[in-house]
Amino acid sequence: MNTAKILEVVKKSLLAKAFQWKGVSKENEKDLLHFLRQTGCTDLYKFTLTEHGLSIETLEGPMRVDTGAYIICGNANEYWAIREDIFLSTYTILDGLSAATATMKKYLAITETMDDEEGWLLIDAFSLDEARHIALGHSNTLDLVTIDEIAVNDESGVSHSFILNE
Repeated sequence: MNTAKILEVVKKSLLAKAFQWKGVSKENEKDLLHFLRQTGCTDLYKFTLTEHGLSIETLEGPMRVDTGAYIICGNANEYWAIREDIFLSTYTILDGLSAATATMKKYLAITETMDDEEGWLLIDAFSLDEARHIALGHSNTLDLVTIDEIAVNDESGVSHSFILNE
C-alpha cells in the first residue's frame, strides 16, 4: 500500500529579468549584449551566436533559442530560454515596476469548485491579473466567482475581515 502524501502546490513567484530574442541580426546581437551587461552576465561563453541562431548553455545543457522566445536571467544569474506563448501565460510583466518596487500582494479568490461548492484561495501575487491566473489554474477551480486584493495585518493576532469588489 502506497502511503505517499500528494501535495497541492502553487509555483512560487520568481522575480527575474527577461529579453525577447528577435532573431539573428546585428541590431539583435547588440540588444542581447546590452541585456547581458545589464543582468551582470560574466559568462558570455555560455551564449553561442551563429548565422543559424542562438543557443545558451543552461544548467540542464545546451538550449536553442527560437526567434520570439524570451531569455530569462534568474536570481542566481542563470539563463534559460522560454517560448513566447509559455512566457506570456506563466510570467507577469511588471510594467513600470523595478525589483525594488515590485511587491507581492495578497488576494482572496472565491471560486466555484469541481464539486459545486464555494472555495476560498489566499494567493500571493504581484498583480490582480497574476492572481486571477493562479486562481483559475488551481486544480479544484471550475470558475472564478470573485477576486480582490486584501490587506492582512497578522502581527497583532487580530482576526481579519475582507471586502470583495469584483
